[in-house]
Amino acid sequence: MLKHVLLIITLLSQILSTLKELLFFVKALWRWLEPMVNRIDPALLNELIHTLLDYLKRRLQDSPDQQPGPIAEYYDQNGTKQLYDERQLMTISQATRLLKISRFKLDDMRATGKLCTLKKDPNDREVRLLRSEVEAARVWYSIPKGKV
Repeated sequence: MLKHVLLIITLLSQILSTLKELLFFVKALWRWLEPMVNRIDPALLNELIHTLLDYLKRRLQDSPDQQPGPIAEYYDQNGTKQLYDERQLMTISQATRLLKISRFKLDDMRATGKLCTLKKDPNDREVRLLRSEVEAARVWYSIPKGKV
């Protein structure tokens, strides 16, 4: 637990130093652009800013990360049917590669309930795992074991 807290503190300090560097570059860019901006007509500058903001809004709305993936119905271990975005799920082979563990160990984690198993049909052999659970398992299982 202490190791994870120290890891989080380290990551936060790296993020903070990166933000400081970014702020330095933004200030330098502004010093370079300020004389040019001061010479532009205010009405033209206002129109330019609105055009830029509209462009950024459209780009964010058209971003593939914002658009939902294909939605499918899956049954969990209790037989409850739920809708999942395909990008939220991963196959067994993807999970074993991410966790750097064997198929046997992954099946053991599924059997003990540490990972939720999803199927399109309750009798289907094709299994999917929740990506968020597998990524969390990477933190609580693979990293402490030194596998990642």
